Amino acid sequence: MGALAPLIMSAMSSAGAGIAATSAAIGSGAAAIGMTTGQLAMTAGTILSTAGTIQAGNAARATGEYQNKLAEKRALEETAQSTKKSNETRRQGMLVASRARAVGAASGGGIDFDLMDDLEQETELQSMNAIWEGQAASDEVRQGGREALFSGMQQKRGSRIQAGATLLGGAADFKKYE
Repeated sequence: MGALAPLIMSAMSSAGAGIAATSAAIGSGAAAIGMTTGQLAMTAGTILSTAGTIQAGNAARATGEYQNKLAEKRALEETAQSTKKSNETRRQGMLVASRARAVGAASGGGIDFDLMDDLEQETELQSMNAIWEGQAASDEVRQGGREALFSGMQQKRGSRIQAGATLLGGAADFKKYE
């Protein structure tokens, strides 16, 4: 079939000259290699179908890779947002503790250490919860990206198998018309 590629490309490139010119090019190319026009057209169709199937698989793989990269970017954004929320929670907790110390000192009653411990523990719990939520969201987004990548890889693998089946089917059909 290596000798067919220039003939097929010649036939395809002459399509701009019209259907009649294309048919003539196919007919003359077929005669030059001892094939009927139908056999040459069938072979060309098989080759184009195979190439298209492989291209579709490559496109699916590229789409999966792109979606995985986008997911990684979104995962990093989720982590950054949760870190920011955690830092803000700690800042707010420090402000509340400062206010509690100021009120205690102003009232003359002193500092309630149990209350201060409770405020510190609650602040830390909320801060860690913000980090945990961000990590969970980040993991979920990353998993979606990995699934998209795997799907693209599987579609590419499937396209190669389908391309092989197309070639074998074309060869079998060609053999019928010899």
